[in-house]
Amino acid sequence: MYELLRIDFRIAWLKDLRENLNQPLLKGPLFEDCTDEEKGKQRGKLQDFAKTSACKYRSVMKLGPLKIKSNCNQMSTEFDFMFLKVTREDDFDRAEGDNFVSSTVRVSAEVGKDISYWPLKAEAKLGGGVEVAIGKNGVEDVILVAEAKLGAGTNVFDDYEAKEGSGEPGTPGIGLGGKDPFPTTIEAGVEGRVSIISGHGSLTGSGVLGGIELAKW
Repeated sequence: MYELLRIDFRIAWLKDLRENLNQPLLKGPLFEDCTDEEKGKQRGKLQDFAKTSACKYRSVMKLGPLKIKSNCNQMSTEFDFMFLKVTREDDFDRAEGDNFVSSTVRVSAEVGKDISYWPLKAEAKLGGGVEVAIGKNGVEDVILVAEAKLGAGTNVFDDYEAKEGSGEPGTPGIGLGGKDPFPTTIEAGVEGRVSIISGHGSLTGSGVLGGIELAKW
């Protein structure tokens, strides 16, 4: 019944189209009636639907280290756990089987010093890593990343080993790659990025200073 209804609608649409074939589009002037100057103008590119006010379907789903953002025809998938961060961008307005836009893989590690007094802590960290940008034709860029940051937070999720008989709460355990598996700190710092292919780079804020651009070359 569904397929029959579809056929009926198509027949009605084709009949209506046939009846209006000889009429100007939207009852306006035909292209042949335009001036040479108007004919030479190029039409602008349509705005991406996901960036218009008509896009009402926006959502964010978090499953531990996995985060999926849906924005109408666009989807962003991010896996961020300890020393590994992988992102992927898809656009479902593309031809079937060609949704992939780009992807990045980042491997990093941190070293730092913590000053703790249960349940509070302060810390300073230096980090570095390598980020690989992947496009439809393969690797597009390789970026070196360096970061310095300060933070303050809690020890609630850190791995503490109590010192027997000392009465002290213990010392923090060592995370894999120097990074904590849970975000227990509010951080502020700077991040430097340099492409080893183009030589272009930038210096920006990170943590609570995210979005601030300090330098670009």
